[in-house]
Amino acid sequence: MNLKLYKNKFRNALIILHYLTGLPFLRYLFYRWRGIPLVRILCWHKVPSKEQFRHRVSFLANHYHVVSLGDFIANKNLRSDRINLVFSFDDGYKSWMENAAPVLLELGLPAIFFISSGYLDLLPKVEKQAIQKFKVSWAPGLSMGDVRSLGHQKLFTIGAHGRDHRDLTNLKEGDYALEIESDRQKLEEATGGEILYFAFPFGHRKNFHSGILKYYPRVFSIIPGFNRVDKPGPVFHRDSIDLDYPDLLYKAWLMGAYDFYWRLP
Repeated sequence: MNLKLYKNKFRNALIILHYLTGLPFLRYLFYRWRGIPLVRILCWHKVPSKEQFRHRVSFLANHYHVVSLGDFIANKNLRSDRINLVFSFDDGYKSWMENAAPVLLELGLPAIFFISSGYLDLLPKVEKQAIQKFKVSWAPGLSMGDVRSLGHQKLFTIGAHGRDHRDLTNLKEGDYALEIESDRQKLEEATGGEILYFAFPFGHRKNFHSGILKYYPRVFSIIPGFNRVDKPGPVFHRDSIDLDYPDLLYKAWLMGAYDFYWRLP
């Protein structure tokens, strides 16, 4: 019995039921009436296929207002009559180059890619050892050349995700320089630009340590919720939603129907 699968199905049913009550929509209407733009930042990881990804981002672009992270931070090009969306990706998958980036460029949609630079250009054996050491289940596959290619696209932004994807709360003060500064240095070397944004690994409240704010004034979680330009950061909400979830669940989630329930065990 896959307990996690049943738990997710129950959660998703609860989200849709709450959405159908109309209560999340009333909250959205209140902010729309006040003229306050609402922004949700989507977080994706691996992108299995171009077809699936094209369907997802096309659906979102048709129903929401997609903006770059830079425009959100600068309070530019935002709408109050639609929910604004920022697309983001975590970790460093080869499928970004194969499936995500080509579709985004084709459709003219911006995105930010948060990369753990310690996994770039690793030999398979070393990569496997690193994955076991830091207890992550993904094999990124990006190269420095891939990061350089992404970073040179005007639509794309590169962000940091910690050199070795380590839980910030487990770091000693002396480890921050290695995990944070060396990560930024490597990414800036690849892109030739300044790295301004950081998504802390694992992304929940229990994984956040205020020490990161010494290095980055704006950091990104995977705590679901709206972001408002009148109440900026320093810790921004992001919604980690599977690409294969149905359109109705996306509508419910992005309207805020999950915001009340994500704290449930």
